[in-house]
Amino acid sequence: MKRMSNDQAANLRELMNKTKPEEEESTDGKLYAFVGREGSGNTTIVSNISNLMAKEGKKIIIIDFNSGILTTDIFFNVIPNRNMKDIIDGDRSEKEMLLRARDNVYIVYANKVLDLSKEEKELFRAKVDILRKDADLIFADIEGVENLGKLMFFLKDAESIFVTDTDSESIQETYYGIKYLSTNMDLDSARIIVNKSDSVELSDRIIDKLGKTADKFLGIKVEKIGYICREKEVKDSMRKQKLFTDIYPDLRSTSEIVAVKDRL
Repeated sequence: MKRMSNDQAANLRELMNKTKPEEEESTDGKLYAFVGREGSGNTTIVSNISNLMAKEGKKIIIIDFNSGILTTDIFFNVIPNRNMKDIIDGDRSEKEMLLRARDNVYIVYANKVLDLSKEEKELFRAKVDILRKDADLIFADIEGVENLGKLMFFLKDAESIFVTDTDSESIQETYYGIKYLSTNMDLDSARIIVNKSDSVELSDRIIDKLGKTADKFLGIKVEKIGYICREKEVKDSMRKQKLFTDIYPDLRSTSEIVAVKDRL
């Protein structure tokens, strides 16, 4: 990481002072961090829940920390030509960061902020606090448990939700994520979404296994928010670069993600 010059550090302190929120009754939007292994369907779930809530009139901001092939720009057909790092560098304002994806859905791309100095992390949090005052909900899309350590400064303000599919490696990574957060935060429970499941029974077995292991070794309770079944139409919607809640409103997966939305 490049060391900041004295001028850069001074500029950061000035920006932080300007962005400190006034002391007043909080009306901040709730902050959720969705964490999933690459390929678990984390981004698909975040995008479709955002779509459903936006249709209910809620203003949603997605903070996309991903750097892989499948990010939110695919589903919302936006060009990720701005990044949260531009705010930290003082090149853009908070509102200039918001890419309008559709009515009531805005995206902030933040894959370039995974390696920040202490002062930059404080500024990032201050900027997110400003965004929260202008949103009903903020959903962070975080790919990979390996990034949790780099984002602890951010996750301490969020409710973390883990997304796993039925693959054994995905389940194992979910457990490691729960373990990491329980070790580094005051975490007494973990909320889980099981994706790409062939049956309710399989989802329940996965939750039961995670729950027993987390309770025995971590003292953590596991809660299932819901599950999304494996359907070819969901994969088809990804190929079409569309949200399945838009093009398949009567799909079983759509009703299941509606249930997940209502349990958040």
